[in-house]
Amino acid sequence: IGNRITTFHGFGFAILEINDITQNDTGIYKCLARNDKGFSQQNFQVNLIECINEQQQQMQPLQEQEKPQFQQPLNEDIQVVEGESIHVATTIIPHDIQLEWFHNGKPLQQSSRIKTTGDFGYVVLEISKVEPKDSGEYLLVATNKFGIDTVKFNLDCQPTSNIDQGTMFDPKYKSTLQMLPTQQNMAPKFNRKLPEQINVMEGQSVHLESDYQPFDGTVKIEFLKNGKPLIANERFQTINEFSFAILDIVYLYEEDSGIYEIHAINQYGHDVISTRVNVQSRDQQRSPSDEIPTINYIDHVVTSRTTHIQREKETRYGSPKFELPLEDKTNLKEGDCVHLETRVTPATDPSLTIDWFKDNAPLRASNRIRTISEFGFVILEISPICPEDSGLYTVRATNTVGEAVLSTRIFCHESTTTT
Repeated sequence: IGNRITTFHGFGFAILEINDITQNDTGIYKCLARNDKGFSQQNFQVNLIECINEQQQQMQPLQEQEKPQFQQPLNEDIQVVEGESIHVATTIIPHDIQLEWFHNGKPLQQSSRIKTTGDFGYVVLEISKVEPKDSGEYLLVATNKFGIDTVKFNLDCQPTSNIDQGTMFDPKYKSTLQMLPTQQNMAPKFNRKLPEQINVMEGQSVHLESDYQPFDGTVKIEFLKNGKPLIANERFQTINEFSFAILDIVYLYEEDSGIYEIHAINQYGHDVISTRVNVQSRDQQRSPSDEIPTINYIDHVVTSRTTHIQREKETRYGSPKFELPLEDKTNLKEGDCVHLETRVTPATDPSLTIDWFKDNAPLRASNRIRTISEFGFVILEISPICPEDSGLYTVRATNTVGEAVLSTRIFCHESTTTT
């Protein structure tokens, strides 16, 4: 897996994409899905045709200049009862396009309930615990320099008396709110800037975080890369909760390099923070520093990478091992954000499972507590934290060979307010 070969699994899709295919990529590929009840497997063979006829050469530029076209229509009308969830999916060609979702004519804002993704030609919208305010027209717009295509559907959410219409805000966060500015009619402002530049190696992760004011529910947060809206997926995780704006990028590739921006917008103005992320390819380290890589060098890199992947498949996985310790967080204030991160090997072991515990009991995820386990990165985020979150946190990695355990302590001081 690298710059040429990428995989994706999510929303019920399992995808393998190979760019700049070579003769070394030919062969039989297997896709295996399994859980504790059993497994299912699909095989397919890839054959490389090295020569194309003149007619195909003439057609190829036309295919590359294709405007967006959705391959599957959406259900025009979706009716649900409050509290249910919806899953809307379609496919589109070509893959190199820009996707935008709109709700009742306004850009759709993602949240802990509303998630969108658009990878490898598959486009998905998921809304969990649908509310009446989610009703309306949803429009998906796909654009590139050759044209535009759209699909849309209408969502009708019927309210139910079984849903508690009262506030879900926990009274224990009242002190946190009292610490925040009470100014009204003010433009958003980020309290912390991002570093001007972040240099990382391919395969590492990036965590971008800042808090903003005012915290009144009217501020809209947008994440952009190189001036275009950033679509969240399994590698790009975004959080906008309790005045914290967070972007986590797991397992960076060279093409993820660029300028990342976080925008805070309300009716009185907007604020923006940005950083440049530079991702160095692992292949560049092996290339002569002052020479342009030759075709032979590129072939050598591709061949060695393919051989390494084949050797990795034939090697029996060892027991899990955490490469980085977890730092104790014992001087936290109520309302702070906690980010714990480590790495585990073997990252590609399909039997590897990650479990989190608090005070030896399974940790329950919520809109404040989120865990990530992708590409060998193991992350726990709590935002905002409260005194009840204090305790011993343990992460356990298990596979068919053995297990590894890592622990850390978190202590949150209860805030004091003056009257």
